[in-house]
Amino acid sequence: MLRSIIYMLTLVFVASLAVFWMRNYTSYTLALICPENSCLSSFHKRPMENKYSKYPPVVLENVSKDTVIDSPFVIKGRAVGNWFFEASFTIVLVDWDGKIISEAVAEADGDWMTADYVEFTAKLNFKKPEYGNNGTLIFRKDNPSGLPQHDDSLEIPVLFKQGP
Repeated sequence: MLRSIIYMLTLVFVASLAVFWMRNYTSYTLALICPENSCLSSFHKRPMENKYSKYPPVVLENVSKDTVIDSPFVIKGRAVGNWFFEASFTIVLVDWDGKIISEAVAEADGDWMTADYVEFTAKLNFKKPEYGNNGTLIFRKDNPSGLPQHDDSLEIPVLFKQGP
């Protein structure tokens, strides 16, 4: 009798380990099968991304490293829903010295209360700095809690269009 109970407990333990392993294995397999940023985990219904993985929290359509920008500049992209609060997050443009020359609010173009990617647009109006032709776009995750563990940002170096 005792042997049967031990056998059943062992069987339950092994079965639960198998379920746990399959859940993690399936998520990993989905990431390999679906290399696109829109790939969703069947268990979490969210993008297979975090700040430690190859799937970024912000995906930009018209900005990449050293993109030449001019005012007004419209930014289009998508961000994970938890980057938004009340359907927005902040984008800051700084010059070569870190001085803020413009701020904009990225507005969600859809339902932001999701773990999936949400399309956004933002418009930056700025005066080109008198010195230096490079700057940085800083995308700041909205963090209404104020807790530092929930802060996140993405910095993209940009170049300012030369001329008048």
